[in-house]
Amino acid sequence: MAARQTGRIILAPEELVAHYFIVFLLLLFLLFYLYSQTHGTGKPDGKPYFEAAVFTLAVGLLFRQHRTLALMQYRVTHTPEQFREAARATAIELDWHILDLTDDHLIAEKHGLGWQWDGLRITALRSGDAIFINSMVKPSFRSNPFSFGWNSRNRNTFYQNLLLAAQGENVAANARKRVKEAVRIAENESEWTLRNTLKRLVAYVSIFILLSAGVLILSEGLFTKSLIPLFALTLGYLAADWYMILKKRKKTRR
Repeated sequence: MAARQTGRIILAPEELVAHYFIVFLLLLFLLFYLYSQTHGTGKPDGKPYFEAAVFTLAVGLLFRQHRTLALMQYRVTHTPEQFREAARATAIELDWHILDLTDDHLIAEKHGLGWQWDGLRITALRSGDAIFINSMVKPSFRSNPFSFGWNSRNRNTFYQNLLLAAQGENVAANARKRVKEAVRIAENESEWTLRNTLKRLVAYVSIFILLSAGVLILSEGLFTKSLIPLFALTLGYLAADWYMILKKRKKTRR
């Protein structure tokens, strides 16, 4: 069945600030840029295309961050034990770290993603046959809003495993088989497939915008502590990404 949105994850105040921090950075950059154009050495050209692009990006990220808090509802006739079996099988398949698992709720995290220092957070709630699932970037000042499909993958894989568990299948054994096959495919996949190239294009453009914001703020003689995680995040992602590329290239040459 198709999932539908029903409610949202409630974040603690400090997590809420971290969740929308990227939007704040873009708006702060825009304010500093506008200030430099009107009071500094900048010379406005009367065509605010760049300002409009940055503002549009900030608004888009605001709506995106809001949407990632959504709980998606599914309905599956199942037992509490099958709920736990599906959670453990998905943890095997997607390398989740389960923090809490009971008959009616699951909290897990997904780490090992080179572009997300603090990983993803997965929440699943059970109420009778209704399942409410959310996967989101773990709120952190070091995180970025891009999951590159992992949030959907977390939700869909758990739901599929729950369907199979409800049908009496050994979902844990099936998950181990899929992991072995995925490792074999990943070892032979090029880092420059169309999918991987598009991912990098989106990420590198976003990094360029963020780094430009930081450099502009510094060029105005201003410095805030928020620039530290900004530069650490963007440069750290670039380093991790190229480390993976070179590592795979070295392995394929053996």
